[in-house]
Amino acid sequence: MNLKGKRKRFQVSKKTQCVILPGLSYIKHIELEDKLTKMKSELEGLNIVEGDGETGIANSEVSYFYVKEAIKRFEDLFSILKVTCGTSYG
Repeated sequence: MNLKGKRKRFQVSKKTQCVILPGLSYIKHIELEDKLTKMKSELEGLNIVEGDGETGIANSEVSYFYVKEAIKRFEDLFSILKVTCGTSYG
């Protein structure tokens, strides 16, 4: 089989925002820390811990309501952590 002439050339994009070099890495790291701090402050009040039992159950969104229903008579045995992901339906 003759493959000569059927090879495609691959060109590398030279967009500077995609290549992380030390100078850009430092700037992007600061931006990332700022974004994470902002996200943490926005979601801080959304995660809820209920109960003070010895066994903990971590869940999120819809499963939180299933767990609440399932342990209705045993609430003193469990602690529930509701983790909110910041979606519009949770």
